[in-house]
Amino acid sequence: MKVFMESCRLCHSLKYYRDRAHPDGIKPLMDEAGLKEGFGVVPPDLSLITAARGRGTEGARYIYRLLTTYYEEDGLTKNRAFAEWTGGDGTIAMPPPLPEDGLESKAQDVAAFLYYVADPKEAERERLGVYVLVYTVVMTILLYLVYRRVWKGGKKG
Repeated sequence: MKVFMESCRLCHSLKYYRDRAHPDGIKPLMDEAGLKEGFGVVPPDLSLITAARGRGTEGARYIYRLLTTYYEEDGLTKNRAFAEWTGGDGTIAMPPPLPEDGLESKAQDVAAFLYYVADPKEAERERLGVYVLVYTVVMTILLYLVYRRVWKGGKKG
């Protein structure tokens, strides 16, 4: 979260993220008009970006690649991950948000944080899923035994 707050929050918001410190989400530090003037587009909200870019950790891998594959060509900032995703030439309005020093670990931190933001209840849901499956199996066995007992002397023939 720290790297996101230091590097990404200048332009990007997390309007669906909630915690005690941010009960109404996280808004970008720059205003929308300034962002449009500076970059030509308003940067997207990143609350659901990892979920939108793939199932499971695929979206987090995309964010990591997006943050680590910048290059300059003909005076334009380009990005290999963005080119693969859009099918374009890779020209991207977002300048490299992270410094080269510690780039990979910072990109991992941002990707992991955005993965969590996209689905903060995932761990709880997976833990609860085990109990639901056990309950379903136990109930199926009990109901089968009741069925066998009720229909034991039934129709013969």
